[in-house]
Amino acid sequence: MLKKLRTRITDRNLWPRNWWYPGPKKDNRHADVVKLLHESHSKAINKTMLSLLGVGLYSLLAVVGSPDKSLIATNSSIQTPLVGTSISFQGFLIVSPFLLVILTVYLHILYGKWLRLEKRREDLNNQPANAGEPTIESVPTIFSYSDRLPRFVTTFIFYWFVPLILCVMASKAFALKELIRPMFYVASVVTLALLFLRINRCPERKRFWRNAPRWILLALLVVFMGYFPSVSDSFRRPLNLQREDLHEAWLQGLDLTGADMSNANLKGANLSGAILQKAHLDEANLLDADLRTAKLQGASLDKANLQRAKLTFADFEEADLTLATFAGSTLQKTNFQSGDIRYANFKDSVKVGEFDPHRLKYAKNWEQAFYSSGLLAALNLPKNHNDALNKDTDKTYAEVEHYQQENSFQNLLKAGYRVVEHHVKKSFQMVKRWLNIDDKGKVPVVDVGDEYGGGIVAYIYQPGDVGYVENEQHGLIAAKSDIRINYTDAWSDGAQKDSFRWSTGEMEKEGNADYAWQELLNTSTRLGEGKANTDKILEKYPAEKYPYTAAAVARAYRGGGFEDWFLPSKSELNKLYHAKSAVGGFSDGYYWSSTESDANDAWYQVFDHGFQVNNASKDYGLCVRSVRAF
Repeated sequence: MLKKLRTRITDRNLWPRNWWYPGPKKDNRHADVVKLLHESHSKAINKTMLSLLGVGLYSLLAVVGSPDKSLIATNSSIQTPLVGTSISFQGFLIVSPFLLVILTVYLHILYGKWLRLEKRREDLNNQPANAGEPTIESVPTIFSYSDRLPRFVTTFIFYWFVPLILCVMASKAFALKELIRPMFYVASVVTLALLFLRINRCPERKRFWRNAPRWILLALLVVFMGYFPSVSDSFRRPLNLQREDLHEAWLQGLDLTGADMSNANLKGANLSGAILQKAHLDEANLLDADLRTAKLQGASLDKANLQRAKLTFADFEEADLTLATFAGSTLQKTNFQSGDIRYANFKDSVKVGEFDPHRLKYAKNWEQAFYSSGLLAALNLPKNHNDALNKDTDKTYAEVEHYQQENSFQNLLKAGYRVVEHHVKKSFQMVKRWLNIDDKGKVPVVDVGDEYGGGIVAYIYQPGDVGYVENEQHGLIAAKSDIRINYTDAWSDGAQKDSFRWSTGEMEKEGNADYAWQELLNTSTRLGEGKANTDKILEKYPAEKYPYTAAAVARAYRGGGFEDWFLPSKSELNKLYHAKSAVGGFSDGYYWSSTESDANDAWYQVFDHGFQVNNASKDYGLCVRSVRAF
């Protein structure tokens, strides 16, 4: 019995050995037939491989280039390769691997046939009977070259290209709990199959030393596939939804554990029943959002806007609600146990009869929150509680400003002021960035998109730029939003809010020196010249006399308490356009620059597509975004 078993295992013509180490098979086809089939198979393989490359690269670019918002937004769609129809992004994550697997299977069926023909071709060329006859030339499988590099690329495409694409797609899908296991096993099974084929097709003379590590890799992958279900949750990555626009999005019941949704626009979003445990919702706009029965345990909602939000049965246990606003929100049965509500605003949030105010006493620092008069009475707090707290916070921020001026992080920690204490506990790095100083009292390195200097960093000066200093960091800071002022235009008598003339709107007439269309001369297009341009415009059209010109309102902006804001030059405005996603708050409309074109016109930029145009009449009303240099 054992002898028969040993014979079967060692015989290459019998199963199972012939499965991974097949023996030679006889092929008695004529040389002309072999040559014709060899050439046709080679061409078919080449076309299939190019199709696989196209689908794979398209899938790679689509997955890498799509934000995490596409995984949860119901209105996100993408074109499927080859077919060209639009489907949801989640559907694409299913269809694309399916297409890749089909093309891979077809490719390897053709390649298996080609390998047999290749063996037959070599035998025919080596037969003595064919001496003196033209040999049958081999047609390589890609690029029609037999050099080492093309063969290496061919091997990569055959055995590693698809697993690589599937791994990238799996890493994208790992943000959704329900897709972790399916995507992992699809990628693993395909990798196993291709690895086994690579072992099977290894040349005999190189079989041992090349296949040994492959067998080890295959065994490790099989073991990990069996172990993966017990650790699959640890592979989940948090969704990155920072600064995303998700207003009125339907996110009901979604598992968004650990998601970074800081500064996201969730106005009117349906998050009822959503799992938001340990999610980052700092400064998120949750105005009118539906958070009924949402699980927000351990979530961070520092400075979040929860005005008029529906929070019935919402669970904020151990959540950070520092400086959050609850005005007009519904708080029936809301759980604040162990949540930090320091400086949170509960003014005008609920009527005492609709909410048990004693629930707030289970929160941390409940005595340091702002309350309506009814809640103050219910919580037995003095009537002047809010006023006293206002003075306390004013004193706290005055201490912050003092220590920023002193440039001493060590003294700041010694002061132990209460607002920053929370941030110190969360992250040492966060405190330093919030204060804009490092351990040595110097301004730290900032990146585009960081909140700094009263706005958002829009550009860092590079070598060759005006204002660049080696070993120092300087650049442009954009205001957090466009200028919006309710005013009456002096020349049209119409109500305005968010559009401003470059100069006055007054027509030329006798004795009028300030009419709209006059050439100022010497306004520059260059980076670093916007402030000088603004000064020249205001010299011609003083803000005291014309307070609502583009230059005047840009200069009047006081973000962060700074007074050196200005209207950007043509080049500076272009830097804002390229950073519009990082800065945020831009419309797709037209924005003024401080660069004049001629007596009648000035430069502006269309933020929908980025075109810069020099023919906007100076009396047009366009958008304005202030900037300042640092």
